[in-house]
Amino acid sequence: MSSPVPSSVRIEVLGPSGVGKSTILAAAERLRPASGTWWGPGQVEAGMSASGPIGVALDDPALREFVDACLDIVHGLPVSPASKVAMLTMLRRSARDQRAADLLDVGVPVVHDELLLHRAFSILPQSPDVERDAATFFELAPTPTAAVVVSGDVDTILARITARGTQPNCYAGLDEAGLRTAVEAGLRACEIAVQRLRARGVDVLELDAGPDVDHAARQLHTFITSYLEESTMTESTDPDDVRARLLAASGSFRKKAGRHELRTRDVMYCAFSTPNFTVTADEAQRDAARRLERFGITADLARGKTALDLGSNAGAMLFELNNLGVASGLGVEFDQDKVDLATEIAALSDLDRLTFRQGDIDELDAAELGTFDIVLALAIEGHVQQPDRLYRLLGEVSASTLYFEGNGNCDIEAATAQLKAAGFADVESIGFCDDDRDPRNNNRPMLVARKKVSRGLFGRRK
Repeated sequence: MSSPVPSSVRIEVLGPSGVGKSTILAAAERLRPASGTWWGPGQVEAGMSASGPIGVALDDPALREFVDACLDIVHGLPVSPASKVAMLTMLRRSARDQRAADLLDVGVPVVHDELLLHRAFSILPQSPDVERDAATFFELAPTPTAAVVVSGDVDTILARITARGTQPNCYAGLDEAGLRTAVEAGLRACEIAVQRLRARGVDVLELDAGPDVDHAARQLHTFITSYLEESTMTESTDPDDVRARLLAASGSFRKKAGRHELRTRDVMYCAFSTPNFTVTADEAQRDAARRLERFGITADLARGKTALDLGSNAGAMLFELNNLGVASGLGVEFDQDKVDLATEIAALSDLDRLTFRQGDIDELDAAELGTFDIVLALAIEGHVQQPDRLYRLLGEVSASTLYFEGNGNCDIEAATAQLKAAGFADVESIGFCDDDRDPRNNNRPMLVARKKVSRGLFGRRK
């Protein structure tokens, strides 16, 4: 029996038992539009059942060296015979499922979290030499197109295992200290998996299974859909899918430490309109057009100008500025999934004057960014790690006018002083925002800061 040539892209998800990979994968599956875009484990199982028996996949000569190595590793484990048999049974089942996945011809990525790479975490946690055995395992295991290695911190994984009420088979018989050691071994195996698989040419996504399952699911979904063939219906050509992911991405954003969860749920973050994609005010927490109106930004003011939006989320403010005729716009956002969404929404309407990029505001280089006529810094001052550096950055990238919105607890007098120290000649307080659908949130102060600079410098990017 020869190994089949995979007819679809295979992406394997792997990580220690209890890390939460299955939960994240299930959440990612819910982000798919009705049209699909990729297959998950359930569809692989259904496809296998429809196609009939797969055969004895472990007898594939291409797997022999890998299987022999697994037998050697299992033989040396300090576990019961029953546990060893259970490990080998799971290995056999994963080989069968992997062969089934490789035989599918569906033209979209096939994603599974119980294939051969994941069997490392059935076998390795109680290895007396995890460094050696993990290196051997991931050097010999058959490789997929891509892999997603899910890891986390020890205490979180232990808490999840405890919450289950039953111990996974790979941790059977371990006391509290032994369980911690096994989880630590699994996390070390994750690090080795990343190193070895990348060295073998596998595209690897490292995914942190923190408390924000939705954020991890969006990262996973974005990674998977990057493998869609151009000839299929992709995210970038499916507005319904973009809308579903935009809704999912709107629930949180980065703050000083961790994630800020919005208290307004089940709506998109900000209303905006483009020629081929619109989010109405009824669907959103905030309203980009109203925010521009409150700042006094009109078409006469914006036409032909360059714009920078720091903390651009999914691009709503720049989309509305584009409607007012800006010459170009750059959005910088920490969350890659929001950058991807903004880029896709711009592509739907051929808005090639707008660019979105991932970046950490605390680490941006003003010289690399250049200067812009219109700079937006909206509700970010309370979420950066280095506020003093932020104000200096705003002074350096603003060629003419900064439109500043503080967070709810912003000290207006202190912000005004910081902006003047950063080089703004005039700082005008214009009241508070009024576009948030939750009246409690309309407490963000709004400032317009102006410079007196030669117009010859406007909009020049370095």
